[in-house]
Amino acid sequence: MSDPADELRSRAGRILYRELPEEYRYRDPADDGELGDLEAFLHGFGHLLDQIRATTEQAHADSFAEPQDDGRAIQPWVVPYLAELLGAELTAPDPVARAGELNNSVAWFKSKGTLSSIDDIADVVLRSETVAKEGWRMTAQCPRVDLPPFTAEPGLDLGPNVITPDFRKLDRAVKDEDGANPLFRLKPGRHDTDGTDTYWRRLAPGGVPCFPRAYDDHTARTPDLRDPDRTRRVGPHPRRTLIHVRPPQGIFHDGLPRLKLSNATFRDAMEGKEVLRAEDLMAFEELGDGITGPALILELPQSVPLPNRAMTFEGLRFVAANGRKSTLKGAAKSEITFIDCAVQSLDLATSAADPAPLRATDSIFDTILADGREAQLEYCTVMDIADFGRLDASDCLFKSLADTLICQEGETAQSCIRYSRFSANDTKGKGRLCLDARGGSNTTALPQFTDRYHGTGEDCVKRAARYGEPGYGVLDTDTPAAILAGAEDEGEMGAGHGLHHAASLRAVRHKLDSFLPLGQETAIFYDPMLALSPPVLGSEDGE
Repeated sequence: MSDPADELRSRAGRILYRELPEEYRYRDPADDGELGDLEAFLHGFGHLLDQIRATTEQAHADSFAEPQDDGRAIQPWVVPYLAELLGAELTAPDPVARAGELNNSVAWFKSKGTLSSIDDIADVVLRSETVAKEGWRMTAQCPRVDLPPFTAEPGLDLGPNVITPDFRKLDRAVKDEDGANPLFRLKPGRHDTDGTDTYWRRLAPGGVPCFPRAYDDHTARTPDLRDPDRTRRVGPHPRRTLIHVRPPQGIFHDGLPRLKLSNATFRDAMEGKEVLRAEDLMAFEELGDGITGPALILELPQSVPLPNRAMTFEGLRFVAANGRKSTLKGAAKSEITFIDCAVQSLDLATSAADPAPLRATDSIFDTILADGREAQLEYCTVMDIADFGRLDASDCLFKSLADTLICQEGETAQSCIRYSRFSANDTKGKGRLCLDARGGSNTTALPQFTDRYHGTGEDCVKRAARYGEPGYGVLDTDTPAAILAGAEDEGEMGAGHGLHHAASLRAVRHKLDSFLPLGQETAIFYDPMLALSPPVLGSEDGE
């Protein structure tokens, strides 16, 4: 058990007290849980000295883009000023990525135009693993006098000159134990517990690709003349650079710890509190990154009753054990607020008079049943039906709104939906007309969500993520711009707004415009194969 007096001690105070003669320390006895008078007096000075030292060390760290040995790093608000001194244009929306972008600016300008710099730019700005490929190397070319020789030893990889693949061999990425080429290096994700790099190589160059159009497919093809901004997955072109990106894990990433509680324990945790945060349930250093702060996955029974009063949850992802459906049930007076949360099913009872409101920010839901209630949502995603009495929503993504929304003329409060996505057939009658009149910034475009490989071995399938799985609710690159850039600040709608997924992709495209030759275009798309580790040759792992 820690000493209560430890909270009163300081680093500098300990040094001052230790330098005193032994006689002074002997004459300054400490009672249980309290400091001696002289020691407490010195710790008063020590706290001030510690703050002065911390300010000096932070000022030193703010002079460099790279982190210091003591763990201190430049503060986000200082980054633009230091970038202006270097003449570097920062495009990354993520504060952590902006510091890395500044740290690499000089090296990128020195290697401007090379494939390695393009690959590194995409890695840093996106904070994810990417593979950059030059389109001219993957474009089938007719024989010409100025091309390399057409006669070579069998098995030699001639790049774009090999037009017809060898159907006797299967080509895919495998782990290279002796790899050293940075272009064939796969860095661990930001949430991976294993922080080691993995190098890969092609199993059979010139063979048939096992996964066409994946990052390890280098088969030559005819030029693809389609527009990369209008096509989900375009092919190579001599004036096109292809950027394969590891799909984001979204709000359910692997770095989140799990905590299992019973309903009784969960009820005790809420007792006497108006706000329940992730750090109230687990030590701060053990928590993972959420959208707005630390977060964890809270595993509860299949049905969880909410308190019949005002309650706020922050940084919690509610799931049920064994993959069952998780439902949070609120009483008539349950005034619930969610901040940076994930809820599979929310069922709120309604009273006839003065129903309690529902509020949510930076959260994702699968289903919301709150008929008759007023809801205020901002930067939220609802993957299935959403049933409200009155709705005030901004920058949200709804799959389907029920036709129970109240939208009356006159002085009665009306529903207001702005900068959001919902279907045109969700509401009818006066409600439909009212939302049309107020919703010039809304859209009915269809969202597309990323695919990932789930399972192992023969059970491994490629599909969109379900609730509780990594990648849940993450928008794909072929989602219309009306959604990816439809928020009020031109960011993406829904819970992914604070994760900067779509904004980071646009930042990479804008950044590469200054590093690619004139006339080169960029095609960026998520590659599910990058979320898997290359298998070891002769092993079935990862197949």
